[in-house]
Amino acid sequence: MIFLGAGASKPLGIPTMEEFTDVILKDLADKKVNFEPLVRDIQRQIAAFSLNPDIEAVLTVLEAKTRPKKALADIGPSVILFAEKYRNIAEDMLATVAIREIEDAIYKRCMQINHDLAVRLYGSLWDSLTLDFPTGTGSYSPGQRWVQRVFTTNYDLSLDTFLKRRRIGYDEGFHEDSVGDSTFDGNWGGRGGTLLFKLHGSINYYDMEGGKIVRSNTPLETTFYGEKVTRPRMIYPTGEKYATRWPFYEYLGHLRAALTQEQLCIVIGYSFRDIPITNAFMDGVRKNPGLRIILIGPSADNVRQTLDESLQSNVLALHGAFGNELLPQSIREQVRDWALHLG
Repeated sequence: MIFLGAGASKPLGIPTMEEFTDVILKDLADKKVNFEPLVRDIQRQIAAFSLNPDIEAVLTVLEAKTRPKKALADIGPSVILFAEKYRNIAEDMLATVAIREIEDAIYKRCMQINHDLAVRLYGSLWDSLTLDFPTGTGSYSPGQRWVQRVFTTNYDLSLDTFLKRRRIGYDEGFHEDSVGDSTFDGNWGGRGGTLLFKLHGSINYYDMEGGKIVRSNTPLETTFYGEKVTRPRMIYPTGEKYATRWPFYEYLGHLRAALTQEQLCIVIGYSFRDIPITNAFMDGVRKNPGLRIILIGPSADNVRQTLDESLQSNVLALHGAFGNELLPQSIREQVRDWALHLG
């Protein structure tokens, strides 16, 4: 299986979460919209608590400002630790506008991927993982057996572009419903081929007013056949609460199942800062101690050191950025070593 983080989309023109804040503020300034004082103040307060003040954290705070009662309810009984003045905050309409503008800017940035480069980079990776490797028992073809499930936290359509251009069939849990909409039903595998799980949503997923989630190859405006489109289905997680909500609960369930069944997982450009996902990996190696994880990124060694010791022993750090022409060969060699070890 393959797991893709923000580092896999960076060479295609998509900023990482850490970089997104500056990029988005510039885009908004170009539109003559100035939310920099608000965003910088939130970042300063987040950093004061030794937390990462990236765009996901900023959006989480803004969301709390729009619905303070819900934010307090999510905290639970620990709310008693907060001063009374923080427990009686009015809804912030400016935060609502800021969220809409920031999400729109992220959406537009994610639409601007280099499609041809995506096909070339993913093609090189895919080909390096679908070759036969000799083992002590004959031949072993990892690509034919395990490049069947791909999980990603990215919102863009880079992987979709590659799969479509290569005419590789894939299923992402959306199927035509009784009225002809491509609707999320939480079922994967009906069409065979590659199973694609977008853990944080996608720029072509949309929430409908009635609760339905649809996928569209063309941007949807405020209405879709008279039904209101509330927003693109993208989330910016900084805690664990989202993991209990539909449909992300289903996505994480499939990730957990895959980690208990697979023997090899290649992780590209992921920082392991999303607690529910990190917990899934930790539980995966506990139930499946033979699982080998190849972690790839410019700071792979540093990321590995941040992991719990129970997970570190199953992780091999491979230094290199996605897009480096030598990287697929390095991955191939690691997969070959793994296959030979099995043999």
